[in-house]
Amino acid sequence: MNAVAPTTDHLFLGLKLFEWLTLLGVFAGPMFAIFITRWLEEKRRTHDSRLQILRAVMTTRRLGGDGTYNAAVNLIEIEFNDCPAVMTAREAYLKMVFQKPTPETEADHLQRTAVKQAELIHEMMKAVGLKTKIGSIMTDAYVSEGFINRDNLYLGSLQAMMDIAAALKESNRMIAGQVEEPKP
Repeated sequence: MNAVAPTTDHLFLGLKLFEWLTLLGVFAGPMFAIFITRWLEEKRRTHDSRLQILRAVMTTRRLGGDGTYNAAVNLIEIEFNDCPAVMTAREAYLKMVFQKPTPETEADHLQRTAVKQAELIHEMMKAVGLKTKIGSIMTDAYVSEGFINRDNLYLGSLQAMMDIAAALKESNRMIAGQVEEPKP
């Protein structure tokens, strides 16, 4: 008669090791897939947000007074907060921008500001996985002459409105001085 040898394949509650691994896979597999999907989605969202800010800075980098440029520079602090190189470059750029040069040092200040801006853009590009050289950032920006003319015309019209307002104020003051109130 054949004797049946007792098996030691049972691990726990009468289930064998491969059965436990199958059960673990059935439950852990979907949870792991959800975790990986969410992690990848967060990485994509972060990359897209950073790329959007970089695009805004790149397209308006020669137009410091542009609202889009100002908003993008301010958003760097939020979108690149975990990138020390970008944050350091932003701090150096803002420090340079906030300096008030004398008329004698204005040209040098503008050049140093352009270098700090290029360094900031370069660090942002590295953070999103793009490659470029600082020199090309400084020299490759395009702004059409027509756009510059239109912008200067707009700025001139704003100045003219201020001059008109001042002239009207002075005119009103002069008229008020000429009109005497009747005496009772």
